[in-house]
Amino acid sequence: MIYSRDLLNDKILDRYDLERLTNIPMLGMIGLSASKSNLVVTEKPNSHISEAFRSIRTNLQYFNPNKDQNIIMVTSSISSEGKSFCSLNLAVMLAMSGRKTILVGCDLRKPKITVGFDFTSEIGLSNYLIGIASEKDVIQNSGTIPNLDIILSGPNHQIHPNSSSPLRWMSCSII
Repeated sequence: MIYSRDLLNDKILDRYDLERLTNIPMLGMIGLSASKSNLVVTEKPNSHISEAFRSIRTNLQYFNPNKDQNIIMVTSSISSEGKSFCSLNLAVMLAMSGRKTILVGCDLRKPKITVGFDFTSEIGLSNYLIGIASEKDVIQNSGTIPNLDIILSGPNHQIHPNSSSPLRWMSCSII
């Protein structure tokens, strides 16, 4: 009975299942954070989660060594899986290593990138996409972290031309 149950199990339970079943390169794993803060890498720099982000940062350097600029996109099909948390902490970790980094919040419906920073999303990506703001208007300096700029998603009250597009599911870091 146990063998049958294990044979019929089609869930990915750990990193070894993913490595065995796919050719997807594994850069690292981020554990569950008990911290209430979204900026774990600055508030708890010696935690296991900060170390995991450092490991991913190091592995990214070997992943595509011939390019000076990289684009990293963190996405999923449902909310509350940690897209904003991972994007924010990875962007901060890359910026802290001296790389110029822009964190782009692409969730037009429920933006969360501002958590951890003192920003209001009065102007952002949505303004740029519909043509009422320029590139320079939407890029904001993080203020506290050198080399980190942020493009927020834009005002929540603004009617977006196509907010049901796949873009609303993404938070991404552009390096």
